[in-house]
Amino acid sequence: MLGKIGKDKITGFTGMITSVHTYLTGCSQYGLQPQDLTKDGEPQKIHYFDTGRVDIVADGITVESVSNNNPGGPERERP
Repeated sequence: MLGKIGKDKITGFTGMITSVHTYLTGCSQYGLQPQDLTKDGEPQKIHYFDTGRVDIVADGITVESVSNNNPGGPERERP
């Protein structure tokens, strides 16, 4: 589901699915990142919804289209 556009069934909040979280208790959530920027030009905050609350409404982008050979992350040099 990563890269697809999801919409929360209850609130109507819409965004690209940028993360999937599965918890020890069995709950799974999608992180939805809105595609429009704030009035200051910054990305909007990601919101998290249980997977059952999210409908897929568009294809969005593919994971491969944003992948590269140098994995990111704040501690990518750590073993």
